[in-house]
Amino acid sequence: MLLPGMKIANELEQTVGLHIVLRGCVTSYQLNPLTGENEFRKRYDKFTAFGKLTALFPDTLYNKSYRAEGRAEIVVIPHDEIRRLVRSFPRWRSFLRGVIKLRYAEFSKNTGIKSILKIKKKQPTTKRIIVEDLLTAQEILTAM
Repeated sequence: MLLPGMKIANELEQTVGLHIVLRGCVTSYQLNPLTGENEFRKRYDKFTAFGKLTALFPDTLYNKSYRAEGRAEIVVIPHDEIRRLVRSFPRWRSFLRGVIKLRYAEFSKNTGIKSILKIKKKQPTTKRIIVEDLLTAQEILTAM
C-alpha cells in the first residue's frame, strides 16, 4: 500500500518493469529544464499501466517521476518476467510486435532485419528511449 505523495519511481532512475495501478491513483511529473520545476504530465487510475515502453527496454531510465495520489496499490511486472511472457506466449509476442509497429510506424517501415542484426547488444543508458533501443526490442521479438 502506498500512502499519499509516496514516490514510486524518479526521473532518471533505472527502470524495473511495467507498473499497473490496482487501487487509487498515480500521477507522473517531469522536470522542466527551463524552470527547474516538476510539471504534471498524466494521471493513471485503477487498471491503467505506466512504464509501458520502458518495460521493453531494461537499459533505459524513467523519463518521468511517478507518485501516489491518495492511497494507492500497484503491481510491478519486472523486465525478466516480461521477457519470459514473450518467450512463452506467441500471442503476447505478436501483440508487442503490433504495438511497436503501430506506435513507431515510420521506424518499422524503414528498418529491415539486416540493420537490426548490426546493432550492438549493449547500448549506453540514456534518458529517453532511442532508435537503437527500438531495434534491440524488435530484435528480441523477431528472434523468438
